[in-house]
Amino acid sequence: MTDIFGNPLFERVLGLIKSWQPERKYDKETDYRDDLMRYLRGKLNEEQRSMFGFGPTEKHVIQTESSRALADIGIDRIIGIELKLNLDKKKERNRLFGQIKDYMKGYRYIIIVLCGQTSESEFEQLFNDFKGYSEYPSLLENPRAVVRIIKKDKTVDRGRQRGSNPLWGFG
Repeated sequence: MTDIFGNPLFERVLGLIKSWQPERKYDKETDYRDDLMRYLRGKLNEEQRSMFGFGPTEKHVIQTESSRALADIGIDRIIGIELKLNLDKKKERNRLFGQIKDYMKGYRYIIIVLCGQTSESEFEQLFNDFKGYSEYPSLLENPRAVVRIIKKDKTVDRGRQRGSNPLWGFG
């Protein structure tokens, strides 16, 4: 099944990650992961009741994934979130690219969250690596994963104006 009009849960998770502010600056990627998981659990699994105060609540499975073929955080086994801290070397970007390509076998949607300092050149190359995966597939395409990149550190992009590209976002 293709999602030519998007997926409401995916769009909601993207918005939440963009608005997420880590509790503090961390030295380890796993600390950012745990911080983001707490935030997403609190926001996604808040009780959502009808205007009459009753009705079904939506609960999502948000978990740390624990296999080489799984992202850092999984949501309902549909969305994979991969965090990277201080992406500044080609070797790291190439490794991330390979990881994401593997994750495409298990997730319909993948969000890359770059924390800390990110090299502008490595960010731009990563952006180009996944350019073809930024849009929802059309009815004519085979289903494929949708990949978005969110950079939590804005300092690397000083002085550069970017348009509204769906592949990346700032939070």
